[in-house]
Amino acid sequence: MFFQFKRFLKDNFPGGAPEVMLYCDLYLKRNPGRSAVMKWMQRNSIPAEWFALLCVIVELERGHANVSSYLTGDKDAARR
Repeated sequence: MFFQFKRFLKDNFPGGAPEVMLYCDLYLKRNPGRSAVMKWMQRNSIPAEWFALLCVIVELERGHANVSSYLTGDKDAARR
């Protein structure tokens, strides 16, 4: 199974890196920095600690994170 991290970020933080940073500052009082978020999108990968924190932020904002919808068996689809 593969996780579509890039799609997760685009769906839940449509404002891109600035929105991720804003919500992290709001809830965590720290953020990963713009360049880190851009690297996550390029690599389609988020460090485990930040991914868990982003899931919590999404859950607090929307009531659920629904991460299972981002799982795929298609490696190429996960990269999109």
